[in-house]
Amino acid sequence: MANSDEPLAHNPSHILSEHRRPQLGRVSHSASKIPVINLAGYVDETAPAPSDLVRQVSHACEYYGFFQITNHGVPDELCDRVLNKLTIIFQLPRQERACLILEDRLRE
Repeated sequence: MANSDEPLAHNPSHILSEHRRPQLGRVSHSASKIPVINLAGYVDETAPAPSDLVRQVSHACEYYGFFQITNHGVPDELCDRVLNKLTIIFQLPRQERACLILEDRLRE
């Protein structure tokens, strides 16, 4: 992975304020599976109501902190290319990765 054990400098603009952070005390540690949210029907708008999708995403975020989306319509080839590029980025030395960090002006 990284060639250095030195931590990246902390930029306060990259840290969520307390009230916007995930409530880790509410995350289920006993779950053995990553929640899977199937977008079949939502992509082509044949699903009955988006409220169920919103409920699924909300539940996955609140209790697991992440989820997997299937049938999203993004071509496998594009997903593979993105994953390959991410792997390359995370194999860079920390100092090189630090140069890629952008300031998020939407965060408080």
